Amino acid sequence: MKRPFESTQTDYAAATGSSETTPWLQHTRWAELFRDRSLEIIAATAKLPASQWSRKYLLGQWQGLGFWSSAETEAQLQVILRGLDLMFDRARATLDLTPYISRCWLNTYAKDAFWPHGFRVIPTFKKYLVVWKRFICFVFRILQYPSRQHKEVYNVRLGSNEIEMMQHILYLVGQLQLGEDGNVSDS
Repeated sequence: MKRPFESTQTDYAAATGSSETTPWLQHTRWAELFRDRSLEIIAATAKLPASQWSRKYLLGQWQGLGFWSSAETEAQLQVILRGLDLMFDRARATLDLTPYISRCWLNTYAKDAFWPHGFRVIPTFKKYLVVWKRFICFVFRILQYPSRQHKEVYNVRLGSNEIEMMQHILYLVGQLQLGEDGNVSDS
């Protein structure tokens, strides 16, 4: 007999199949979100861009046609990710130069108690940063397509505030790419 709260829960094992019932997939509901979508395209959309600047990138096949990320989007991703690297390199350098006592206070939760363990970069930081970079690639690649394809291909809806913010970031990236002389910059 089911308890009352169980009757309102989705049966993920039945809905998605036994291969997609790990606790993580159940928690994130990715199997439900991406059901009947091309996992090839979704996975490729989250990959970090290749080191070449002006090459379009094949994400996969959608309705029998090649589904591409434009060379412009790939170049923009290179700039965004490079900026992210510079930002975190600067933050790590600042942390390295911050006195131990100050780092302890940064790591203290209670305002009246001192925690004698300094704030530090955790060993898994680089892996964590790669996850965020892949997420950034995913959402900025999605942005290049019409809203209808956001839903059809990815089952993702970007809100107007998110789109406006991302378009502003791309505007700033464009300014960096133009450089001071009005020509596209290589750095």
